[in-house]
Amino acid sequence: MPEEKEKGLQQRFLEELVKSKRTVKVFITNGFQITGSLKGFDRYCIVVESDSKMERKESLVFKSAISTITYVS
Repeated sequence: MPEEKEKGLQQRFLEELVKSKRTVKVFITNGFQITGSLKGFDRYCIVVESDSKMERKESLVFKSAISTITYVS
């Protein structure tokens, strides 16, 4: 598939996170951390759904504000 070859590392990584629904921790450049599952992404941002005891909420995070994304074991 030529389209698969054109996908960058970032896109393949994010697609796998959406597909697997694994819990991740997103570190923001200002030191804030968001823990949850990745619901979607586009060229500029990602959507992280965090599930606290009281409520479920979605956060829209600009990729330019992200430092690191790691799996939560």
